[in-house]
Amino acid sequence: SNCRGSCLIPTAVTLSAISAGAPALTGELRFWWPNGQTGVLSAWLEEKGVTLSAACERIDIYIPTGSNAVNLKKRGGEQWELKTLVREVPLVVAFAGRQECELWVKHEVSALPVSDDRQLKVNKTRWLACLDPRGEMTTGEQLAAGCQVELSEVRPEGAERTWTSFCLEAFGDTDGLAECLQAVIGRLGDLPCANERPLIASYAEWLSGQ
Repeated sequence: SNCRGSCLIPTAVTLSAISAGAPALTGELRFWWPNGQTGVLSAWLEEKGVTLSAACERIDIYIPTGSNAVNLKKRGGEQWELKTLVREVPLVVAFAGRQECELWVKHEVSALPVSDDRQLKVNKTRWLACLDPRGEMTTGEQLAAGCQVELSEVRPEGAERTWTSFCLEAFGDTDGLAECLQAVIGRLGDLPCANERPLIASYAEWLSGQ
Protein backbone atom coordinates (compact mmCIF):
# COMPACT_ATOMS: atom_id res chain seq x y z
CA SER A 1 0.00 0.00 0.00
CA ASN A 2 1.11 3.56 -0.76
CA CYS A 3 -1.27 5.16 1.74
CA ARG A 4 -0.10 8.55 2.98
CA GLY A 5 -0.38 8.60 6.76
CA SER A 6 -1.96 5.96 8.94
CA CYS A 7 -4.49 3.64 7.31
CA LEU A 8 -5.99 2.57 10.62
CA ILE A 9 -9.77 2.87 10.88
CA PRO A 10 -10.76 5.43 13.56
CA THR A 11 -11.51 3.86 16.93
CA ALA A 12 -15.07 5.19 16.73
CA VAL A 13 -15.74 2.77 13.88
CA THR A 14 -16.01 -0.86 14.97
CA LEU A 15 -15.97 -3.72 12.49
CA SER A 16 -19.57 -4.54 13.37
CA ALA A 17 -20.62 -1.05 12.23
CA ILE A 18 -19.29 -1.52 8.68
CA SER A 19 -21.89 -2.62 6.15
CA ALA A 20 -21.65 -6.24 5.07
CA GLY A 21 -22.57 -5.20 1.53
CA ALA A 22 -20.04 -5.14 -1.28
CA PRO A 23 -17.69 -2.15 -0.91
CA ALA A 24 -17.46 0.35 -3.76
CA LEU A 25 -14.08 1.11 -5.28
CA THR A 26 -13.37 4.36 -7.13
CA GLY A 27 -10.40 5.88 -8.94
CA GLU A 28 -10.10 9.58 -8.16
CA LEU A 29 -8.27 12.77 -9.11
CA ARG A 30 -9.15 15.86 -7.04
CA PHE A 31 -7.90 19.45 -7.25
CA TRP A 32 -8.49 22.53 -5.06
CA TRP A 33 -8.22 26.31 -5.47
CA PRO A 34 -8.60 28.79 -2.58
CA ASN A 35 -10.61 31.16 -4.77
CA GLY A 36 -13.45 31.21 -7.29
CA GLN A 37 -12.67 29.08 -10.33
CA THR A 38 -16.15 27.66 -11.03
CA GLY A 39 -16.83 30.03 -13.91
CA VAL A 40 -13.57 29.20 -15.68
CA LEU A 41 -13.97 25.45 -15.11
CA SER A 42 -17.65 25.23 -16.13
CA ALA A 43 -16.95 27.18 -19.35
CA TRP A 44 -14.01 24.87 -20.11
CA LEU A 45 -16.14 21.76 -19.56
CA GLU A 46 -18.91 23.15 -21.78
CA GLU A 47 -16.31 23.80 -24.49
CA LYS A 48 -15.25 20.15 -24.20
CA GLY A 49 -18.86 18.98 -24.61
CA VAL A 50 -19.44 18.18 -20.92
CA THR A 51 -22.69 19.72 -19.72
CA LEU A 52 -23.01 20.04 -15.95
CA SER A 53 -26.24 19.55 -14.03
CA ALA A 54 -28.02 22.37 -12.19
CA ALA A 55 -26.40 23.37 -8.90
CA CYS A 56 -27.22 21.17 -5.91
CA GLU A 57 -26.61 22.34 -2.35
CA ARG A 58 -26.12 20.16 0.71
CA ILE A 59 -24.32 20.01 4.06
CA ASP A 60 -22.04 17.05 4.78
CA ILE A 61 -20.70 16.22 8.24
CA TYR A 62 -17.07 15.08 8.50
CA ILE A 63 -15.19 13.49 11.37
CA PRO A 64 -11.46 14.41 11.41
CA THR A 65 -9.59 11.08 11.46
CA GLY A 66 -6.01 12.30 11.77
CA SER A 67 -5.12 10.46 8.56
CA ASN A 68 -4.91 11.59 4.94
CA ALA A 69 -5.87 8.05 3.94
CA VAL A 70 -9.14 7.76 5.92
CA ASN A 71 -12.25 9.84 5.28
CA LEU A 72 -15.40 9.60 7.42
CA LYS A 73 -18.50 11.60 6.54
CA LYS A 74 -22.27 11.74 6.66
CA ARG A 75 -23.59 12.69 3.25
CA GLY A 76 -26.44 15.19 3.71
CA GLY A 77 -28.92 13.53 6.04
CA GLU A 78 -28.01 10.03 4.91
CA GLN A 79 -25.88 7.23 6.34
CA TRP A 80 -22.27 7.51 7.50
CA GLU A 81 -19.67 6.63 4.86
CA LEU A 82 -16.11 5.42 5.45
CA LYS A 83 -13.53 5.74 2.65
CA THR A 84 -9.98 4.46 2.87
CA LEU A 85 -7.13 4.93 0.42
CA VAL A 86 -6.07 1.58 -1.04
CA ARG A 87 -3.19 2.55 -3.32
CA GLU A 88 -2.10 4.87 -6.10
CA VAL A 89 -2.13 3.73 -9.73
CA PRO A 90 0.07 5.36 -12.42
CA LEU A 91 -1.54 7.16 -15.34
CA VAL A 92 -0.15 6.89 -18.85
CA VAL A 93 -0.72 10.62 -19.40
CA ALA A 94 -0.56 13.07 -16.49
CA PHE A 95 -3.43 15.46 -15.74
CA ALA A 96 -2.63 18.87 -14.23
CA GLY A 97 0.72 17.54 -13.09
CA ARG A 98 -0.79 14.47 -11.45
CA GLN A 99 0.80 11.24 -12.70
CA GLU A 100 -1.25 8.86 -10.49
CA CYS A 101 -4.87 8.36 -9.53
CA GLU A 102 -5.97 7.29 -6.08
CA LEU A 103 -8.03 4.14 -5.49
CA TRP A 104 -10.48 4.49 -2.61
CA VAL A 105 -12.74 1.82 -1.10
CA LYS A 106 -16.08 2.97 0.31
CA HIS A 107 -18.19 1.33 3.03
CA GLU A 108 -21.48 2.36 4.59
CA VAL A 109 -21.25 2.66 8.37
CA SER A 110 -24.08 2.40 10.88
CA ALA A 111 -24.44 2.86 14.65
CA LEU A 112 -21.70 5.49 14.87
CA PRO A 113 -21.70 7.30 18.26
CA VAL A 114 -19.80 10.54 17.61
CA SER A 115 -20.11 13.58 19.87
CA ASP A 116 -21.13 16.88 18.29
CA ASP A 117 -17.83 18.55 19.16
CA ARG A 118 -15.97 16.15 16.83
CA GLN A 119 -18.25 16.86 13.87
CA LEU A 120 -17.30 19.36 11.17
CA LYS A 121 -20.10 20.66 8.92
CA VAL A 122 -19.10 21.45 5.34
CA ASN A 123 -21.36 23.45 3.01
CA LYS A 124 -21.26 22.35 -0.62
CA THR A 125 -22.66 23.57 -3.92
CA ARG A 126 -22.05 20.94 -6.58
CA TRP A 127 -22.43 20.63 -10.36
CA LEU A 128 -22.18 17.12 -11.82
CA ALA A 129 -21.91 15.28 -15.12
CA CYS A 130 -21.47 11.59 -15.93
CA LEU A 131 -19.31 10.16 -18.72
CA ASP A 132 -19.19 6.57 -19.93
CA PRO A 133 -15.91 4.55 -20.00
CA ARG A 134 -15.07 6.08 -23.40
CA GLY A 135 -15.47 9.62 -22.03
CA GLU A 136 -18.82 10.26 -23.75
CA MET A 137 -21.68 12.12 -22.06
CA THR A 138 -24.41 9.96 -20.49
CA THR A 139 -27.25 10.35 -18.01
CA GLY A 140 -25.52 7.85 -15.72
CA GLU A 141 -28.71 5.82 -15.23
CA GLN A 142 -27.92 2.13 -14.63
CA LEU A 143 -24.33 2.71 -15.72
CA ALA A 144 -22.09 -0.07 -14.40
CA ALA A 145 -18.88 1.82 -15.19
CA GLY A 146 -17.97 5.38 -16.02
CA CYS A 147 -16.70 8.63 -14.56
CA GLN A 148 -18.44 11.29 -12.53
CA VAL A 149 -17.27 14.84 -13.17
CA GLU A 150 -17.75 17.03 -10.11
CA LEU A 151 -17.29 20.79 -9.77
CA SER A 152 -17.90 22.18 -6.28
CA GLU A 153 -17.78 25.26 -4.10
CA VAL A 154 -16.88 24.08 -0.59
CA ARG A 155 -16.83 25.96 2.73
CA PRO A 156 -16.37 24.48 6.22
CA GLU A 157 -18.82 25.93 8.74
CA GLY A 158 -17.33 29.02 10.38
CA ALA A 159 -14.66 29.46 7.71
CA GLU A 160 -14.40 32.71 5.74
CA ARG A 161 -12.94 31.16 2.59
CA THR A 162 -14.90 29.21 -0.03
CA TRP A 163 -12.77 26.74 -1.99
CA THR A 164 -13.26 25.50 -5.54
CA SER A 165 -12.88 21.74 -6.03
CA PHE A 166 -12.75 19.74 -9.26
CA CYS A 167 -12.83 15.95 -9.24
CA LEU A 168 -12.86 13.06 -11.71
CA GLU A 169 -14.20 9.91 -10.02
CA ALA A 170 -14.17 6.68 -12.05
CA PHE A 171 -16.32 3.75 -10.95
CA GLY A 172 -16.88 0.18 -12.10
CA ASP A 173 -14.55 -2.78 -12.48
CA THR A 174 -11.30 -2.29 -10.54
CA ASP A 175 -9.06 -3.07 -13.50
CA GLY A 176 -10.82 -0.48 -15.67
CA LEU A 177 -10.71 2.55 -13.36
CA ALA A 178 -7.39 4.00 -14.53
CA GLU A 179 -8.28 3.29 -18.18
CA CYS A 180 -11.60 5.12 -17.77
CA LEU A 181 -9.86 8.13 -16.23
CA GLN A 182 -7.35 8.07 -19.08
CA ALA A 183 -10.19 8.22 -21.63
CA VAL A 184 -11.73 11.21 -19.85
CA ILE A 185 -8.34 12.95 -19.63
CA GLY A 186 -7.91 12.36 -23.37
CA ARG A 187 -11.17 14.18 -23.95
CA LEU A 188 -10.54 17.08 -21.57
CA GLY A 189 -6.87 17.77 -22.27
CA ASP A 190 -5.59 19.75 -19.28
CA LEU A 191 -7.08 22.05 -16.65
CA PRO A 192 -7.59 25.65 -17.83
CA CYS A 193 -6.40 27.24 -14.56
CA ALA A 194 -2.68 26.84 -15.27
CA ASN A 195 -1.92 30.28 -13.78
CA GLU A 196 -3.68 29.21 -10.57
CA ARG A 197 -1.70 26.14 -9.52
CA PRO A 198 -4.16 23.81 -7.75
CA LEU A 199 -3.67 21.91 -4.55
CA ILE A 200 -3.79 18.19 -5.39
CA ALA A 201 -5.44 16.47 -2.43
CA SER A 202 -8.23 14.13 -1.40
CA TYR A 203 -11.00 15.40 0.87
CA ALA A 204 -9.27 13.80 3.86
CA GLU A 205 -5.99 15.54 3.06
CA TRP A 206 -7.66 18.89 2.34
CA LEU A 207 -9.65 18.76 5.59
CA SER A 208 -6.48 18.15 7.59
CA GLY A 209 -5.35 21.64 6.59
CA GLN A 210 -8.57 23.42 7.52
